[in-house]
Amino acid sequence: MPPSRSQVARLILGGSRTDAEARLLEASWRERGRRARLFIAFLFRKIGDDAVTLKAAALSFVTILSLVPLLAAFTNVGTRVLVRYQRRVLEIL
Repeated sequence: MPPSRSQVARLILGGSRTDAEARLLEASWRERGRRARLFIAFLFRKIGDDAVTLKAAALSFVTILSLVPLLAAFTNVGTRVLVRYQRRVLEIL
């Protein structure tokens, strides 16, 4: 049976520990480590099953491609503004 939170907190914050308390605390950390390993294994298995890396690569590719027309539009608008207000822009700079 895993220890309760209050027992673990008392053991961590408390001063001296008996052998039974030390074993209890060690068992608690072992259980947490085991659960963490199981979670990480589950996470990597789920990432592989859902093809997350393939979806992330596709999203990155589409994002990069969408930046090209956006950059062209900003460049076009920027040059029109600079040509129209060239004198004002030079005064500000």
